[in-house]
Amino acid sequence: MDAEGPIQPDASAWAHVKQRVGDEWEKPASATEDHLHLMVQVMEAWFLADPKVLRAFYGNEFHENALPKGSNIEKVPKGTIFESLTMATSQAKTKGPYGKGAHSFKLHSRFSTPRW
Repeated sequence: MDAEGPIQPDASAWAHVKQRVGDEWEKPASATEDHLHLMVQVMEAWFLADPKVLRAFYGNEFHENALPKGSNIEKVPKGTIFESLTMATSQAKTKGPYGKGAHSFKLHSRFSTPRW
């Protein structure tokens, strides 16, 4: 599941999902920390980590310079991720600017397919 936000340094992953409104998961008695796997805070962070996939999808209308720089994508706030994707794709006449419903699953499938 997406982490949806940063985990507090002193909290366990199970405590994190228990405190999230809408999730409020209880840790099963036999579960350990190794039984809960969290992904990135927001799926779109994967797109920032590999802008070549975005360029292949959007073509020349994609403006990579609008994306945040740096190697720690998990430190980029969710709002900044969405704003930067919108800015980087704002000139995309064929596909239109990035939209979670319109583009996320198409892009995600490009990351999920092995490229060897």
